[in-house]
Amino acid sequence: MKRMKQLELNLPAWGGKRKGSGRKPKGDKAGVSHARRPQFKSRHPVHVTMRLLPGVGELLDSLAARDDVALGLLTGNWEQGGRIKIGRYHLNRYFPFGSFGDDGMDRNELPPIALARAKERTRG
Repeated sequence: MKRMKQLELNLPAWGGKRKGSGRKPKGDKAGVSHARRPQFKSRHPVHVTMRLLPGVGELLDSLAARDDVALGLLTGNWEQGGRIKIGRYHLNRYFPFGSFGDDGMDRNELPPIALARAKERTRG
């Protein structure tokens, strides 16, 4: 059996300066150091930026008003984390059921769980 040759990557050991990066030497911010990032308490260690795409609220409103549609949420997030994320935009009310990362060890297990919950909910 032929052994594969291991590739060697010659990467620089330092960050280096990229052309066009950093503060520009001219203009109103010339020589001004970058603003420090805010410090977060240990219970809030990460700063996350989220936005709701335009039209999502209106789409969910129109789907929720229909008798032939059941809205559920399928995500790899643990339920508590997923609910917190969509709760930021008051979307939890649209998703009374679903399947979450804490429902199974393998994400492939989640769709059948969500489908079973949808059938249970709609008695179909």
